[in-house]
Amino acid sequence: MYDVDFDDDFDSFIKPSEGQVRVWVVPRVRKCTSKLMLELITLFGESGGFEKMIKFLNDTPAEKMELSVFSSIMACLSSPIIIYHKDVISEFGPKIAEVAERRLKEFPDKLLRNVRREKIEAIIKAIEVLQRRTVGKEEREKKIETLKLDVSLMCLQSNFLERRI
Repeated sequence: MYDVDFDDDFDSFIKPSEGQVRVWVVPRVRKCTSKLMLELITLFGESGGFEKMIKFLNDTPAEKMELSVFSSIMACLSSPIIIYHKDVISEFGPKIAEVAERRLKEFPDKLLRNVRREKIEAIIKAIEVLQRRTVGKEEREKKIETLKLDVSLMCLQSNFLERRI
């Protein structure tokens, strides 16, 4: 159903370490077993990092957020998708993807003019990656294609179309 190449049934057996509220990440053999990476993401989660990123992405006015910064944030949140505990990705993945999709569509024309195509594509890719463990493949492909069409239309309607071409 979902487009991932590992079994997350093992996640249910992992218990939080002493002093932790929940399990944030699970080491994945042949994917990621870096103790430092696991500790950093756990620290990020324990300190409310996911909630703070969602709030930042949701509340920061589009005029004050550059697409390149937005793209970098999305890459950081989506890159460790494989090692997130299934409960963490189920809780935060859809929220992050939803706010990112909405915000991408809201960016004003003047901020689009100097953005490279690769930055916009990176945001869309991050949204797709976040959905790999929460949305079925067919539904995800439909959502991503619709998002790409919406963004293309947004760029075509831009006053800076000549620069985009």
